[in-house]
Amino acid sequence: MGYTITNLQEVKSIGGKNKATVFNKAGISSEEIPAKLMYYYREGVGTYLVWELSVAEKTSSDWWNFRVDASTGKIIDKDNWTISCNILGDHEDHAHASATPPTPFIGPMNEPVKNNAVVSGSFAPPAASYRVYAMPVESPNYGTRTLVTNPENLTASPFGWHDTNGDDTPEFTNTRGNNVDAYDDDNANNNPDGKYAFSPGGNLIFDFPLNTTYSAGNQSENAAITNLFYWTNIIHDVTYQYGFDEASGNFQQNNYGNGGAGNDPVNAEAQDGSGTCNANFATPGDGARPRMQMYVCNSRDGDLDNMVIIHEYGHGISNRLSTLGGAEQMGEGWSDYYGLMLTMESGDAGQTQEGLVLG
Repeated sequence: MGYTITNLQEVKSIGGKNKATVFNKAGISSEEIPAKLMYYYREGVGTYLVWELSVAEKTSSDWWNFRVDASTGKIIDKDNWTISCNILGDHEDHAHASATPPTPFIGPMNEPVKNNAVVSGSFAPPAASYRVYAMPVESPNYGTRTLVTNPENLTASPFGWHDTNGDDTPEFTNTRGNNVDAYDDDNANNNPDGKYAFSPGGNLIFDFPLNTTYSAGNQSENAAITNLFYWTNIIHDVTYQYGFDEASGNFQQNNYGNGGAGNDPVNAEAQDGSGTCNANFATPGDGARPRMQMYVCNSRDGDLDNMVIIHEYGHGISNRLSTLGGAEQMGEGWSDYYGLMLTMESGDAGQTQEGLVLG
């Protein structure tokens, strides 16, 4: 791949039959680099013993997953966990990388991370309010912001959106929680650097002024981050009720004892500085945190375009649930459907639904 590796070190030895291990970022990755020994089958060729490892490139939004021949060190194949969608292009102009989960393996797999058990008894999350373009408003072109209180679904998020340990006190009073960490990444380093939206006084009221015309002098970061946090949680809660739950590999820090690997809420990066007029979603396997990058296009902030947010999150769902591939894989249509479903309004039928449909 032409990487210049610096100071490569093993930071965690997991062991087991597949000799799983984790290396540091080695100057090439924005995330630590996991590796594990696996069997890999190629039709017409046979079964290889391979090392599977992934690198989230520091110089691009690409997050590559590699299969490397364990005997020769040769890269057998690779796939990109990041799907990028040109939000201004039509169907033919869309630029999206081949972004598929690993081809199915045979052989030992890592055991899932153990999760905290659900605390028994009745519980009502503390009051939390968000001024956003609330469901089903698609964007500033189709409605106004409202202040919504406790929009979480208690089946999907039983302790509210700001909990991570299953008790009656939220662990965070900013835009962090069990399903998503939303933050500003204008410096494009894939780290929050404390750039969350903080509720004044820690009272879980996220009510910030907004200038819908993005400019260098008025970026309305807190309002944009709040909208991104709200919608990413909404998508989590809605799709949970249709089967995208912990055991199915959804995105949660704490799986509350309901199966799956946990430790993988979405890193939602608002006003990301690594690009423009685009958006993407990178989906590593269950137990590793996915990354959503929302960009600004001229004076338009993608963090306020709820159709785009839903579409990108939809790629995370389809990549966790299936093996996709090809330039026009079905995940594009599935993501469009999620966007249309969550922005439907009373009276919408057939071709009356308005808004941007991504290809």
